[in-house]
Amino acid sequence: MRISIRAKLLLYSLVIIWLVGGSIAVFAITQSRVRMQEQFEGRCRSIAVILSSIIFNDVYFLDIHELHLHLNEARVNPDILYAYVTDPNRVVLADDSTATPDRDQVRDDPFVRQVAEAEQWCTVVEDDILRLGGPVLVPDEEPVGYLFLGFSLEQIEAVVATNTVSILQAVVVCVLIFGMIALYLARNLTRPIFELVRASGEIGKGNLNFSLPMRRRDELGVLTYAFNQMRRDLAVLIAREKRRTEELAAM
Repeated sequence: MRISIRAKLLLYSLVIIWLVGGSIAVFAITQSRVRMQEQFEGRCRSIAVILSSIIFNDVYFLDIHELHLHLNEARVNPDILYAYVTDPNRVVLADDSTATPDRDQVRDDPFVRQVAEAEQWCTVVEDDILRLGGPVLVPDEEPVGYLFLGFSLEQIEAVVATNTVSILQAVVVCVLIFGMIALYLARNLTRPIFELVRASGEIGKGNLNFSLPMRRRDELGVLTYAFNQMRRDLAVLIAREKRRTEELAAM
């Protein structure tokens, strides 16, 4: 199947528009997710630092009852899924539940070990949960325990999904607008070419009584002017040869 030059120009333009629009959409969605996650992580760190200062005395004096109450109160924040505290040896002291099944048990998962070894606030994302852990410090910077919190990322995912829909809608609208512009440009650029093709067919049929309209001043306009001039010269040449033939026939 033969594809016209207009269809090719339009197709190439649409491909470029979709590639550029898609790249922008992917970049915007990715940056939106990263930025929102960084902001959310910053808020979570602030909450964790404040909570660690609140429970410091409870951990230092091993007031497990008060420690449990403070951890349970922290669950007022709907984003906090769990909270528990260990001693420097990673032994669980208390959590936010009514019962602490892990009490006096050593937590030995990789993230807990990472926090204990780093002795600073660490984060990791696992199963749509932002796990955050860090030391509960005394004034001389010696940790008396470690606080661990789990924050739900559902709110972030919901906002990212909303932003994704908005970005995709904006990209589709832009693609449609630029697609219409591409269609207009393709028609505008190829119209003189189609007229030249049709005029060439007319010349092939021997019809020289026409003239292409001069609509442009660019290279296509120059080509149209040259074609009209060639048609006039050809008509003059044919008329001259016809008269000569008639004169020779009359002799």
